[in-house]
Amino acid sequence: MSGGGHALCSDDGTFCYSAEGDRAFRTFSFTAQVHEDGTARGKAQFNNRGRGQAWDADLECVYIRPDKPNQAWIVGTLTRGYGQAPVPSGIPYETGARVLFAVEDNGQGGTAAAPDRIMGFGTVPEGQYQAVCNTPEVFPSAQLDFFMQLFGFNPIRGNIQVRPPSVG
Repeated sequence: MSGGGHALCSDDGTFCYSAEGDRAFRTFSFTAQVHEDGTARGKAQFNNRGRGQAWDADLECVYIRPDKPNQAWIVGTLTRGYGQAPVPSGIPYETGARVLFAVEDNGQGGTAAAPDRIMGFGTVPEGQYQAVCNTPEVFPSAQLDFFMQLFGFNPIRGNIQVRPPSVG
């Protein structure tokens, strides 16, 4: 799975949406390989110019929802970062912090049912990231949908690809 793109955000980088005007860019890219045994590895980058936040991460966990196989929740460890994560965690984007984001692949080009979406880029308190990686069933589908709806934003340009685990 992989993806990249950008969204236009409010000048302070808080709200991202498809609006005209001079807005701050929020850019992202990621690539992850999910193996049949559930292990994963990959890389991600994020830059929110409006808020002065950026980081690089090594990805180690990908949870593809069984009820929505076009949606994946991803956890990584920051290898570089600066800026402060927004509420609720408020944990600085510093090397060693855990980060969580989710992506949604809604198809390709003009035939897509909806735009691809990405959510989050929040730091996760130590100990809580394991729930996404090891016990994702503790999060009801309605809760995951709520988080995606509340915190998701649509890339203005870019593409997200969510694929089943590779065999072998």
